[in-house]
Amino acid sequence: FFQAEDGIRDKLVTGVQTCALPISSYFMSNAKAAKEQAKAVEESTKALEQQSKTLERNNSEFEKAQQYKLGLAKANGLSTKSIRELELKLADEKIAFEKSARATAYSTYEKERNLLASLRAADADDDLIEKQLENTKKAVEEVNKQTKNYQSSLDEKRDLQRRHNIEIAQENTDASKKAADKRKQDNDKALKDQEEHNKQMLDANKSLQEQRRQIEEDIFLKNIKDEDERAKKKLEFDYLNQIGRAHV
Repeated sequence: FFQAEDGIRDKLVTGVQTCALPISSYFMSNAKAAKEQAKAVEESTKALEQQSKTLERNNSEFEKAQQYKLGLAKANGLSTKSIRELELKLADEKIAFEKSARATAYSTYEKERNLLASLRAADADDDLIEKQLENTKKAVEEVNKQTKNYQSSLDEKRDLQRRHNIEIAQENTDASKKAADKRKQDNDKALKDQEEHNKQMLDANKSLQEQRRQIEEDIFLKNIKDEDERAKKKLEFDYLNQIGRAHV
């Protein structure tokens, strides 16, 4: 190409560039695009690092808050039923928290993937594409991590429900056994009380019979004594009568 000046034309010239500005503008535009792409990748890298730290910190603070709520409830003497209800509520809150964290991580992954696709489409610098590819892989790792946390929260609730079911079944068994032991204890006591009552009644009857026998014996002896007294008096009377007749 030659720059046309003063209307100069040559049949051997295959093309004419009327101005040098389009070429310089093209390079300037490419340089600006490359700079913007590099900035986008750099910001993406920083955002990924910040997001990972934030999710980790939020998770730690969330778990501490839940442990505090549960510990405070136990310290305040809530019933076993209320503690179980609170545990299930906290489990649902954790599931919602982990689900939200996973959604955040997945949204970031989509942004990283789209940025990578736009860099490839723009035929960006290979090093820049490679760096963004690493960012995308890290985003995938974060999604996998948050997905694992979310699945763990679901598993924890399932295990919690199973533990509650076992505890409730054991409590029902213990309550039934305690009730049966109480009934047996009451029955044994009632039987013992009845036996004691029967013994007291037998002893009372025996004592009454002994008293009756003693009374009958006393009456019998008194009758004998009275009979002896009467016989003695009769003998004395008869003796006196005989003496009296002898003197006459």
